[in-house]
Amino acid sequence: SSSNLSQFLASCVLLEKQTEDLTALWCYQIFEWMSFFSVIYLAQWTSHLFLLLVLLVMYGLAAVRAEDWRSPLLRPIYLFLPERHSCFGLCHEQQSALLYQSSAALLRLGSLLLWLLLIVSMPEHQDICVAPVTNFIDKTCRDVPMWLSSGCGTFFAPEEYRHCVSSSWVQYGYCNLLAAQCRNQALGKINLPISIAFNSAISLMSVLAPFLWLGCALWLSVRKGFCIFNTPRASELTLAIREAEIDLFEDLDQRQVFVGPSLKRLMRLDLTLTLVDILSDVLVFFVFAGASNWTLALLQLLVLSSCGASIYHLVRKHLAGVEALRELLKVYESSVFTEDYLNLVLLERARRCPLSLFVQLYGSMFVTSNALVAAIFSLGILSSLLSAVQGGFLHIHLDLDVAVWSLNV
Repeated sequence: SSSNLSQFLASCVLLEKQTEDLTALWCYQIFEWMSFFSVIYLAQWTSHLFLLLVLLVMYGLAAVRAEDWRSPLLRPIYLFLPERHSCFGLCHEQQSALLYQSSAALLRLGSLLLWLLLIVSMPEHQDICVAPVTNFIDKTCRDVPMWLSSGCGTFFAPEEYRHCVSSSWVQYGYCNLLAAQCRNQALGKINLPISIAFNSAISLMSVLAPFLWLGCALWLSVRKGFCIFNTPRASELTLAIREAEIDLFEDLDQRQVFVGPSLKRLMRLDLTLTLVDILSDVLVFFVFAGASNWTLALLQLLVLSSCGASIYHLVRKHLAGVEALRELLKVYESSVFTEDYLNLVLLERARRCPLSLFVQLYGSMFVTSNALVAAIFSLGILSSLLSAVQGGFLHIHLDLDVAVWSLNV
């Protein structure tokens, strides 16, 4: 019977020669994931209620498309990418994505437009920042969120902050951003420019990403004939992959599969990316906890818990942690994924990576971003973004599904 591993290797062997098309697809996927940054940006500047509303709409679209309300909850990747819409036409039940992608474009561009309208109408609160004061004690700081308490009175005026927040619920995020940026006065001559550059880069990407996504989609449709709305099923390519799977099946049992140099580099890069992404998620959790931002710390911990459950199942299956480590070393040395490792990667990319990307992006503007924190968040956001892109490539475009045991973790 066909397995994820044999299907993955057979697909890669046949698609490896299409370097230009694969590069174009990866660029498109990067911009597609980044286009959601505009929704996060709106939530940062206004209220998280806008983000919850957009996620609710996207959940409805994904549930209707999957014809199962549990599918987007078990695999959040389908909240952000259209299920059963492979650009290679490899999905068993290839579907049109006209409604899904049109709605996604409207939500992203609509969020950016709403942000512009709200920001223009917001009153200025430049007096919220104050000259640095030492040993400030004021009981009114008790009304300030705990994660902002370290700068209350010393870098921003609590009474101005309360006045800003009480003016309108829509500008709650705007007030928090102002207060958070006021604290950056303590960063010094070296860390302050780093913080400004980091926050400016996040803001610029959030504003430009939807246009880059749509521009890339237009370019691909003109130059490559790739349509983000409708890609017919490719029966000949599917048949060729099935034939290649049969040829690979015996080689898999004997671990004598020939892997080309580019595919070998991809596999080793994927393993490195997986480990770096998990490590950066842990570091981000400690940053949130160290800043007393317990809400974001709890969200990051919940995201990490799915990773812990997956690794626990792999360790339990191999009876000992040493065997699980040997499994990873075997993957790296042979440059051929094992079935267990591929299932773990598929689960991680479907569950943890999309959520981790947007939790870190949302929280990045509300921390004191010195050089170390900026480096941690840059690494975390970049690794989660690339992992999410890889997840879309495996789940959507190669039509690989998570093994049954993975969904029962």
